[in-house]
Amino acid sequence: MHIAGYRVPRLTDMIRRNPRVKSFKLLQGYLAGYLGILTSHRPVVLTNLQKESILQAETDEQNRAVVWVDHHKTDNTFGNAFIALLPLEVDWLKGLIEVSAAHFGGDQCPYVFQFDGKQVYKLNMELKSAWNHAGMQGYISFGLIRTAIANQAKKHLPAEERRLVCEAMCHDVSTADRFYTTVPDIVEIFCI
Repeated sequence: MHIAGYRVPRLTDMIRRNPRVKSFKLLQGYLAGYLGILTSHRPVVLTNLQKESILQAETDEQNRAVVWVDHHKTDNTFGNAFIALLPLEVDWLKGLIEVSAAHFGGDQCPYVFQFDGKQVYKLNMELKSAWNHAGMQGYISFGLIRTAIANQAKKHLPAEERRLVCEAMCHDVSTADRFYTTVPDIVEIFCI
């Protein structure tokens, strides 16, 4: 996340000066990865994030924003997804919206994550590009991010806090136990 915080504003400025598709996709990957780690949402929440919800987000006295996404995989059961953002994070998304509209057809599309005027439905390639660009090793996906967060919540949080994390991920504790593989640590492995 630290690397994304460094790279996002630089990529945005670079695209303003020299709009290249590769840089734009990399910017999308850094932001999607950052938001995926920050919120642990499925990528569909991010791909359904609309520009209007960023530009007209509810804010508090510290300019923190809550952005709502009403269409996602489990919206019928868990309702709208939310993304809580600090002012700097809102600025990053506004920067993406700006360069997207100016150079990559974003003025024709209501979605934050778009290309050539069309909604981007899958962000794993962008995520993997940013992961590699940041010098990270191995495989990454939104599923791995969600699994890691669900596992850490199960291992380290009291029941009530874990329930809150699960609700923020738009599922419940029983769903987390059913669909996210527990990854034992070395002590647990040698106890077997």
